[in-house]
Amino acid sequence: MTAKKDKELVENFVMEFTDMMSAFLEDYESYSDSLARMEENVCSLHEDISLVTKIVRDGNGQAPLMTRMAILEERASTDENTRRKYWELFLTALPGVVAVFLVL
Repeated sequence: MTAKKDKELVENFVMEFTDMMSAFLEDYESYSDSLARMEENVCSLHEDISLVTKIVRDGNGQAPLMTRMAILEERASTDENTRRKYWELFLTALPGVVAVFLVL
């Protein structure tokens, strides 16, 4: 009786182990496919980033974006300085103009 019970236990173990290994192999194949897709996506992203970097650094038939941004920042700074000078001139002249109107 114990030999029969032992045989059943071994058969159950073998069946469960076989099922477990089958599930493991299915998961492994799934992970392998996922990794292949991820590798393909990373390669595609690398190409895209390389192209964007080239456009930013070297330009695309025009001046590079970094140079163009530097020019825009310089112009914005110059415009701000000009506005500040006009505002200072206005504030400097305002008391004199008010005084002239008060005297008249």
